[in-house]
Amino acid sequence: MSTADKSRRSGIFLMALATLVIPLSDAIAKYLSETLSVGFISWSRFVFGSLLLLVFIYLKKIEIAKPNLKIFFLAITVSGTILSLFLGLSFLPLANNIALFFIEPLVVLLLAALFLKEKLTPLKVLSVILGLIGVIIVIRPNWSLYGYSSFFPLLAALFYGTYLTLTRSFLKGADRDPYELQLWIHLFATGIFSLLLLAGEFVANPIFFVSFVDVWAVVLLLIGALIALGVHILVLKAFKKADASVLAPLQYLEIPGAVVLGFIIFQDILDLYTFLGMGIIIASGLLVLKTKT
Repeated sequence: MSTADKSRRSGIFLMALATLVIPLSDAIAKYLSETLSVGFISWSRFVFGSLLLLVFIYLKKIEIAKPNLKIFFLAITVSGTILSLFLGLSFLPLANNIALFFIEPLVVLLLAALFLKEKLTPLKVLSVILGLIGVIIVIRPNWSLYGYSSFFPLLAALFYGTYLTLTRSFLKGADRDPYELQLWIHLFATGIFSLLLLAGEFVANPIFFVSFVDVWAVVLLLIGALIALGVHILVLKAFKKADASVLAPLQYLEIPGAVVLGFIIFQDILDLYTFLGMGIIIASGLLVLKTKT
């Protein structure tokens, strides 16, 4: 086996590990949403993430550069992603939430075509149509149960797709360490959620209020942040070892992981229509990846 093949196999393993682990972080957020406000869970994720990044950067002796307005915009889109995703998790079965979130490759495709002037081919248009059909199939059987809550993961996908598009546009060719960049994004996001929580205390908002946490909740919040940060590091290392076109399809491994965890932890039962919709969303995302060139 050549060195290139070994590197590619290592990258595939790291990416697969990351995508199989991340549903556990989402499951923790869903579990905590039963007793803690979604805004507080989101704030905690960025606070603990910032502390972990500071420790990592200190140990690695990474130089911290000054932030700019572009990074603040990235923090806004990431904050919107986490808040919308966690709101969805508080209402929807774990697998449904993640399946609907995976219209994100289609969002990136459309935003890149509109704002970055990337070519939109007939096959890419077909992938968008297939993805929307999959979303409708996932939502329809559960509409009477979940209603407008189904739009939260779709909103999260829109925010995250915007984040990726902004990253591609703003930071293309920028010479910044990814860990240092993530630190500033986490710090800005912490500030955003701190202001939202402060405002929520004055208006008694059910989403943004400071929750009482016991030791067990603190442990789970820390574990969730550690998993999320660990996944980010695994993905960074994977992309250093293998091409994006090889690794990107592996993100769909999150869906079976979410199905299993949803059944074990929350006793979520998914019907045939949900699995059919998931399959169509996955197929549409793979088609996007196949037609990127």
